[in-house]
Amino acid sequence: MTLQKTRQLTQEDVPVGQPLPFPLADSGGRLLLPAGAVVPDAEDVRLLFHHGPVLALDEGEGVEVAAPAASGEAKPRLASSGLSVGTVLQVQEKSAPLRGLLPCRLIGYIEGEALFVTQPADGKRTLRPEIRDILLLRGFSGRAVVTMMCSVVSVGQFPAPYLVLSAPIKMQKMPLRRAKRVQVRIGARLRPDGQAASAADRVAVIRDICLNGALVQSASAAFQPGDRLALDFSAYVDGQLESFSLTGRVASGSPALGAPASAFPSFGMEFSLSKEQTAQLSHLIIDRLDE
Repeated sequence: MTLQKTRQLTQEDVPVGQPLPFPLADSGGRLLLPAGAVVPDAEDVRLLFHHGPVLALDEGEGVEVAAPAASGEAKPRLASSGLSVGTVLQVQEKSAPLRGLLPCRLIGYIEGEALFVTQPADGKRTLRPEIRDILLLRGFSGRAVVTMMCSVVSVGQFPAPYLVLSAPIKMQKMPLRRAKRVQVRIGARLRPDGQAASAADRVAVIRDICLNGALVQSASAAFQPGDRLALDFSAYVDGQLESFSLTGRVASGSPALGAPASAFPSFGMEFSLSKEQTAQLSHLIIDRLDE
């Protein structure tokens, strides 16, 4: 994912206590904080600049989206993917990659012939594709993120809206070890678990992340092992801006074991993820493996 037209900022360019008028990115163009996020304190601004330059992104430019790689199998078999009936899938129209992912559920399949999924929808939008439209589907098998391409065969309404899709045209499996940890620089909002998000939530920077947890750096007071926290952030995955809200407990105090000394305290966080959150975070980690 690449966003064009960036300019380097100084700390004075970042408003404190007001919604950001533009997204912030690191020196490689990766999103730090989205437009509209509030940086509540000058120390939070210092934290954002602590690990290198901060850029302003022009959202008017397009996003480059990489097409999913084709599987080496001539005829992909769904049974070999590890996806089971009941798995939540994320669906995207191939013709509209920036329109956003919608969830659905795999409700059945006939190997080599058809897949049956609930109509993709969330609280704001429902996907109503036409016959022969191409859809990209993504799911987590428990061991790998599976991406596949199917065409729409028909649309049913009884007993509830559903889609009949062709057998996968292409399929890709990306194995992911649960403890695979990647280095990142992602701006996040930090709050006690169970407390509603607010503009006063302190900014944090995620320094590395895996399915088990993350190393988090904060300008606020140190947290103690066992504290329950919520970590909210946004990141581009396959060219699409996705929102993450992950909860867990502080696994190590500040500084985290093995972390170098820093002007800002850091701590380890151990996640408690649902299956859907695991699938979403898996795809982000795969996307960042080459950083």
